[in-house]
Order: sequence, then C-alpha cells, then structure tokens
Amino acid sequence: MTFKLFFKEKPEPRQPSQPVAHTPPAPSPDINPWILGGFCILLAALFLLISSKSSPLYPINDWVDANAFFTMGKGMMNGKVPYRDLFEQKGPLLYLFYGLGYLISQTTFSGVYLIEMLSFSVFLFFGYRLMALFADQRYVMIGLPLVAAAILNFRGFGHGGSAEQFALPFIAISLYYLIRYFKTIYPKPIPVAWLIINGIVAGCILWIKYSFLGLWVGWMGAVLLNQLLHKKYLAAVKSTAYFLGGMLLATLPWVIYFGLQGALRDWFQTYFIINLTAYPMNLTLKERIMVPIDSLQRHLSFNPVAVSLLLLGVMVFITNKKYLQDIYSRLGLLIGAALLVLGVYGGGRDYIYYFFIFSPLILFGFIILLSLYEEGYDQIKSSVLFFLLLLISVAVTLGYTLRFQRNTDMLSWKREDLVQYRYAAIINQTENPTLLNFDFQDGGFYTAAGIVPNTKFFQAQNIDYALFPMVVDEQNRYIKEGLVDYVVMRYFATDDTENLPFPHLYENYLLIAEETQFFGETNFKYLLFKKIH
Repeated sequence: MTFKLFFKEKPEPRQPSQPVAHTPPAPSPDINPWILGGFCILLAALFLLISSKSSPLYPINDWVDANAFFTMGKGMMNGKVPYRDLFEQKGPLLYLFYGLGYLISQTTFSGVYLIEMLSFSVFLFFGYRLMALFADQRYVMIGLPLVAAAILNFRGFGHGGSAEQFALPFIAISLYYLIRYFKTIYPKPIPVAWLIINGIVAGCILWIKYSFLGLWVGWMGAVLLNQLLHKKYLAAVKSTAYFLGGMLLATLPWVIYFGLQGALRDWFQTYFIINLTAYPMNLTLKERIMVPIDSLQRHLSFNPVAVSLLLLGVMVFITNKKYLQDIYSRLGLLIGAALLVLGVYGGGRDYIYYFFIFSPLILFGFIILLSLYEEGYDQIKSSVLFFLLLLISVAVTLGYTLRFQRNTDMLSWKREDLVQYRYAAIINQTENPTLLNFDFQDGGFYTAAGIVPNTKFFQAQNIDYALFPMVVDEQNRYIKEGLVDYVVMRYFATDDTENLPFPHLYENYLLIAEETQFFGETNFKYLLFKKIH
C-alpha cells in the first residue's frame, strides 16, 4: 500500500531568509494542498455537525442572534434592504452569509451550516499553514483535530453562527501572512499582493463587525513601524495605500448596493452612529477595565486548559525570541491583541460569545506544544504510523466534542415538538401571513414560518429606551394599527400574562395559543395572538 498521493513528490524544506532562533529539523514531505483542503472540509463538517445548532442534526438553531441574522439575510434575498427596511446592528456581509444559507434551505439552518462549514474549513486550512511554519507538517496534521475540538468547545462558541465565528477564517489568514512575512521574507519588502489581500480581509471584517478591526491595526502597525524606523517613508506610504486599497475593494460592492437602493444614509446611521452612541453602556473607566478582566476570569473557569494554552501561546510569542526574532511582528501581535480587547469590550458589555473572537490565538499555544513534542520525539517517519495517529486524533477529539459540547442536549429534540414549528403550522393557515416578534429578540418564528417581516423593527434590541426609543415605540404602533396578522410574545414561564399592559393589544388581537419551552437553561412562555378581523 502506498500513501504517495497524500504528499508532494518533491518536498521543499522551509528556508527562512535570515537565521531564526527556532528552526525545525528537516521537515517530512509537504502535505498535498488538495488533500489538506479536503481534510479541513471533512473536519469542519464533522465537528460542526456536533457543535453547531445550525447542523441538520438539530431541529433548529434557537439562538436569537442567529435567527435575527437569518431574518436579515432572508430579507436581503427577497428585496428588503438592511437598515432601511429591516433594523439590525451587525454588518451586511454577515447578513449575506445568512442569505446564501437561506437560498439553500428556506425554513431551516441547514444552508447556514454549509456556510459555517466552509468558513471553518478555511480557518483550519490557514491555521494549519501557520502552525506548519514552526512544526513538522505531520505533527500539525495530527494536531489539527485538537485545534478544531478546542475552539468549538469554547463556551463562547455558544449556539453557532455568531459574527465571531464567521470572523475566524479572516483572522487565520492575516495571522498566517504576518508571521510568514517576518519569519521567512523579512527584511525584504512585504509583497504587494499580501498587502492587498489582507486589506480585503480587513475590509470583510469591517462589514461583519467593525469592533474586531483592532487586530488589523496591529497587523499594519507591524509593517509600518518597521518601514518608518528604517526611514523607508515612501514604502510606508505605498504599503498603506495598497492595504487601504484592498479595504476599498471589499467596501465598494456595498457602496454600490446601498447607493442603488438609496440607503447609504440608513446604512451609515445604523451601523456606525447608532452602534457607537446607543449601544455602549455608561460606565466609569475602572468599570470598563474590569469588564475584559472579569470576562477572562469567567472563561478561565469554563475552559481552564484551552484558555491557559491561548494565553501561554500569545505571551511566549510576544515576549520570547525563540519563535519570532524581530521586534516588529511581536509588537504587531501585542498591539493587535490589545486593540482587539479594546474593540470588543470598550463599550462596557460582555456577552458570553464575545470572548470567542480570541479563540484563534490558541494556534500559538498549539505551535509551542507541537514544536516541543517534535523536538523531543523527532519526525514521524512511518506513513502507516502517521495515518494511525491521525485517525486516533480525529476519533478521540470527535468523541470528546460529542461528550462535552453543551449544545448536544438539544440533539434529542424533535422539530414537530418545538413551539416555533407548532406556531408556524398555525400561522401558515393564513394566506400570505404577516408576523411580529414583539418585545423580545428574534425567537425563530420568522424562520420556522418562512416569513419575511413586513415591519422594519421586527424584534426588540439590546438598546436603552432612553437612548433610542424608536424600536419600542414603533412596535407599539404596529400593534395599535394592526399592521400584522400574528403577534408572538415571550415571558418567563412563571410570569402572570393574564392582562398584558400593552395599549390596543386586546382591542386588535386575540390570544390563540400558549406554550412553554426551554431556551438555554430558562423555561419561557410563548404567547401567540391573532388579529381580530
């Protein structure tokens, strides 16, 4: 039996352009990139099948944010313009991902699962390439399932489908190019194509969730600091222009899209102005400093091994010359990580999924582990042993994920037993029904019923009423004017819902269904009202 197809016939050993403190022994044959890509897709498909509630194994992704993104993406695919026709606060590229998922499956998250799978496979591909700059490729291949399991079992992964999750491949791409430049090319100039590529990547992040951009400030900071300190001022100007040009390439399609729809002002007003003014909390400087510290402590208690490995990897790469000799790349990592913390937590809020954006940094911890293991045990020379260890790695990490992933409690749920689909069956008895998800975030009822909202403020938002009263006021107006056929509400199961204090509710609507269902660890009561004709 031969395994030649798995490897390139003429492997080329890594040869950095300058001496580095950590130079691995002669590498094993390079992994065939097509085989590597297929392996990454397979890993992403298997691990997300267990981990993400978007997976076909789950009856629904009941996370409110995922459903809101799905509703926005569905709206885009049906002619609605984000921010103008439907109000939500994330970036349009995230909605596009969900819109593509909607085109695959209109009333389930199976299409979103496929987009998640492709996204995570790109992350694994570039995560592999980053780790292979320092460790033998066979060790990295064996370690890749461990990376997948570690990241998808972070508590911050949540239910699946977050903006943080879709940002992972972009982070891996830019980390790879930054480290590869300073490890194998520097002090030669950074390739122009790399500047443009990473500018495009940063532009994509800008239109997913701009608070993540701090990492790319550090990325460009490392390049520019090196050029400026060496008095290469023209090179610094050109590098900046190429990088910003890449960001412009990623932005231009959205300028055209919103411009043709006459929605440039809605886009800018919602995505930037409202997010910057109405979303942040009013905290003191000390309180803001404590937010990321408290978040770190919380996630250390949730995932002590993974988070410790993440912290160790970042600290070693920033402070130790063993892996990166030059100061510029280490400063770039430091600045990028610090600004990422500031962007994520600067508003004073801390949701459980916020920390997940830092999970790709665990790659540095795995680099340390794999390189140390390689130094102690040398390469794996037997292809049979390599494949056996690879199979064991996949099997063990999949078993671990199935055992410890928190979402798997929902695997036994049946779609026909869920309130979303039970109410959808009632709602869809009406021809071309309209629906309002009233006074709480999108609970998946638009998704299950296949409805595109006919109202701009289709759900509640995590915004203080005093700062932005329009959401609540408009939802109350929809009730007053009877603009929708059905209204769904959510309360704690123990709440008294006999006489709800909403003007005109009982004048225009009749309660026709009431059911309880768990979301997370809380039992909620869902009320369905139908318009009185």
